[in-house]
Amino acid sequence: MQTLLQDLRYGMRILAKTPGVIILIVLTLSLGIGGSTLLFNMVRQWVLNPVSFPQADRLTVVWEIDTKKGWIGQASTPDFSDWREQNSVFENLAAWSSTNFNLTGKDRPD
Repeated sequence: MQTLLQDLRYGMRILAKTPGVIILIVLTLSLGIGGSTLLFNMVRQWVLNPVSFPQADRLTVVWEIDTKKGWIGQASTPDFSDWREQNSVFENLAAWSSTNFNLTGKDRPD
């Protein structure tokens, strides 16, 4: 036990002579612990805890179908607005799009 205390005192004396090393050690540990915590929380939130809906059996996905072109996909914004206004079947409607587009057809919207 005595040698352990001597080793600890010696280590503290050496570290006290070089404060830059202490700062580097503390910074490295804090970045490592913070990064690991962030990664764990992201995996826990997105992978381990799936999104829960109170009444998942009542959810429905609605697609737009163009029989002339043989196209099935997401509805356009004007069509969705019309569906929402004329809805008499569903309790609520919400839209989601995975594509990025703009109304001008140029690089940036006006």
